[in-house]
Amino acid sequence: MSLLLLGVPAVLLVGWAVPMLGITLVAFLAIDGLRGALRRRRTAPTGG
Repeated sequence: MSLLLLGVPAVLLVGWAVPMLGITLVAFLAIDGLRGALRRRRTAPTGG
């Protein structure tokens, strides 16, 4: 019974944290990709 009392909050905490980590990871990757694209665009040769 005590394992159940410890397991349920742990499962709820993991279930709450994993999607939050996913959202922050997607946001980080989007921002990082945008910054990289802007930096490449600014430093690209003009083709002359």
